[in-house]
Amino acid sequence: MISVFLLEDHDQVRAGLRRIIDGADDLRVVGEASTVGEALDQILSTNPDVAILDVELPDGNGVEVGRDIRSHCPDVKCVMLTGIMDDEALMAATIAGADGFLSKPTSPASLVNAIRQVAAGHQLVEPALVSSVTERFRHGPVEDPLLADLDPHERRVLNLVADGRTNRQIGENLDLPEHSVKMHISDALAKLGIVRRGFTPV
Repeated sequence: MISVFLLEDHDQVRAGLRRIIDGADDLRVVGEASTVGEALDQILSTNPDVAILDVELPDGNGVEVGRDIRSHCPDVKCVMLTGIMDDEALMAATIAGADGFLSKPTSPASLVNAIRQVAAGHQLVEPALVSSVTERFRHGPVEDPLLADLDPHERRVLNLVADGRTNRQIGENLDLPEHSVKMHISDALAKLGIVRRGFTPV
C-alpha cells in the first residue's frame, strides 16, 4: 500500500484528489492539509511515501514545503501540482527537489500513475530538463531574461539549490540563518513568477 499526503488549499479539489487516490486498490491518503502551517508537522507524523503539493497556498508555497521535506523527511517523494506546465513550473519542481509535477486539473489515471511511479523511485521530471534548469541558475542574468531580476544573494542561493543542497546546507555554506535562506528562495520564486507576490514566506 502506497501512503499519500495531500497539500491543497481548495477543499473541493482536495476532496476530488482524495477520492481518486483512495479509489485505487494500492493507494491510501494518510493525511491532508490546506496550508503550509498545517502541512509539515502532519507530514512528519504520518511519514507518507508520496506528498502531493500545490505550488500556491494561502500562507506560503508548496516549493518551500518540498524543500523542508527534503531536509527533514528525505525518503518522502514529492509531486508538485501546478496550474500551467511551463518553464516556471519546471523551475518550481527543480527548486523544490520534486520527483515530478502535474498540471491542474489532471486526469485520474495520470495522478494515480504519477504516485505509483515516484513511489517506485522513478523521476517524472526528465533528468535532462532538470539539468537544463540548473544550468540556467548558474548563468549570468544577461544570458537569461527570466533570471535577470534576481539579486546576487538570490542567485548564490539558487546556485546552491542547483547543486542539490538543502536549506540548512545552503545556510552553512553562506553563513546565513536558515530563515534567511528561505526568504531568499521565496523572493526568487516571486521574481521568477512561480508564486504570487505578497505571500507570507514559510
